[in-house]
Amino acid sequence: MGICATGGICYTLSDMTKLLEEAVAELRSLPEDEQDRAAAALLSFARDRQNYTLTVEQIEGIQHAIGQADRGEFASDKGLRKIFGRSL
Repeated sequence: MGICATGGICYTLSDMTKLLEEAVAELRSLPEDEQDRAAAALLSFARDRQNYTLTVEQIEGIQHAIGQADRGEFASDKGLRKIFGRSL
């Protein structure tokens, strides 16, 4: 048995993990509108996960933060309290 997504992409149940097979079996017992909501959530997850690309600014920010950590430059408790305005 196959499952087809928008765009003609189809998967057979044998391509799924056991847990995903159990989830699909459970979802089949739901009313059609709830199945559609679940399918939309799964498709959104799959598409977002595959297509996410960091911006140049995000990459630079990560590299900057790694450099700070490598140099042992961490915020003090006092500095964090000043930023967040409370005790941590």
